[in-house]
Amino acid sequence: FSHTELLWRLTAIACVRMAFPIWACDAVDVWDIVLFHAAVHILCMLAYVVVCSQRDLHEMREERDILTEERENMIDECNKQEAMAARFKTACAFLSHEIRNQLYPQSVVLEEMRDHDPRWKDEAAMILGCNATVNTILNRVLDLAKWESGNFSIDAILFPLNRLFKSIAAYAKAKGATVGGLASIKPRHARADEHLLKQAATNLISNACKFSNDLPVRVTMAFEETNDREGVIVVTVIDQGRGMTPEQLSKAMMPFGQIRTAGEARSGTGLGLPLTKAMIEMGHKGTLNLTSEGLGKGTMATMRVPVEWEDQPEAPSQESDDPLW
Repeated sequence: FSHTELLWRLTAIACVRMAFPIWACDAVDVWDIVLFHAAVHILCMLAYVVVCSQRDLHEMREERDILTEERENMIDECNKQEAMAARFKTACAFLSHEIRNQLYPQSVVLEEMRDHDPRWKDEAAMILGCNATVNTILNRVLDLAKWESGNFSIDAILFPLNRLFKSIAAYAKAKGATVGGLASIKPRHARADEHLLKQAATNLISNACKFSNDLPVRVTMAFEETNDREGVIVVTVIDQGRGMTPEQLSKAMMPFGQIRTAGEARSGTGLGLPLTKAMIEMGHKGTLNLTSEGLGKGTMATMRVPVEWEDQPEAPSQESDDPLW
């Protein structure tokens, strides 16, 4: 019998047996009836437990099969994504090589025309500028493919923080932005990839100035010491431009995710922020936060990069040990 049928049979036997009047039996029969009732009830309880256990076991097996199927689907999807990333990287490298091979001879001829033929000076300079833009786009696509595929490396060396902050400040001032927080930074040496950190910060400043519509852009820098060995480099860029909705903020972090308003000309490649995010988060285990209170209320970008730091060694004394006569 099935467990359910067994349960019903035992219950029926118990009901029939209990139908006999106990008062009509002698003492021995009464005890037999009581023991029989107890045994029947125990068997019914055991049968119920078995049925419930089998049902729970069946449900657990179904859940296990569902989880196993989902896990296999996730593994297949990850494998597909990795294969697509590998193909994308290979295609980018191939296209970059082929396009550069075609641009190089053109650039050589155009440079000769620009420098030696006044008739074509302006036109040659314009085409050379377009070639430089194409090279910039190719470099960004290759860099992004390299970061997303995990095939990247950082050159983490000890460098003076003041040098990094001063170079960022100089770039910001050249773009017309105001700079704050530089004077409060203590002389420290940090271990990180100085070139990547500078590139990430300048990308944020360039974006802010591009979309600020000639409104003020504010850049603040700080170094937060968490303990005597570790700290966080903080660069905040605030603009008063067009701002973004939450949906646009998410899109801006995606490769080729350009945000445009109606009637606005296409500008940029949509690779600057994703590349900056990869440099900060994948390269230095930091964070890049992009926030906005809404359209027309500007945008704030904050990069936080954890680093190890040391006291900046003092410059050697220039005083001579020779006595002055």
